[in-house]
Amino acid sequence: MTENGKAGTDKSGGSPALKGILLGALSVIALAVIIGGTVLWLGIYKWGWENQLTDVAIRSLSLPIAEVNGSEIKYADFIDDVDTLKRFFGNQVAEGMPEEAVPTEQEMRENAFDKLVYGEVLKQEAANLGVEVTDEDVEAEYAKLVEQSGGEDEVAAELELLYGWDAETFKEKVLVPFLMQKKLSEALMSNEEFTAASMEEVRGLV
Repeated sequence: MTENGKAGTDKSGGSPALKGILLGALSVIALAVIIGGTVLWLGIYKWGWENQLTDVAIRSLSLPIAEVNGSEIKYADFIDDVDTLKRFFGNQVAEGMPEEAVPTEQEMRENAFDKLVYGEVLKQEAANLGVEVTDEDVEAEYAKLVEQSGGEDEVAAELELLYGWDAETFKEKVLVPFLMQKKLSEALMSNEEFTAASMEEVRGLV
């Protein structure tokens, strides 16, 4: 018997047996988290898992799919672009496109990946040359598209049908890269060193 008639306890506030059980349980949980995280990582990056669980992990953890000169390309952007291509070609088939003309899923994935890498390279090159696409540039280009297409409602309906996008997504994914490429081309052609180097390269091919 111990003081006050209590047996089997220590002065730290709990029994050694209970502490052992708790520590063991915490160790099991930690091990399960480590194993689960490793399996999920392998599933995403090695085995190509794509389901609700992996989608949540990819988006909540902002997992990358590639890196270009130290800048990460988000896996979520890749998934979104692949889904957009699937939607677009699904609509094309519904409108009469032969199914044999539709790219395979692997080709769509490669196309989406290449587009994201190219877009990041374009962004970095534009930054190196001080090329910038402003909100005013984007809005002016969008206004021209709206005018040519018969109105904003028509554009919005077409974007939703073909791509599942709203106007802001279209501006971000299409107009900004388009304008950046255009401005970058203009900047490069006005760069005397670049133009001279290009001419030397052409002469070397002749």
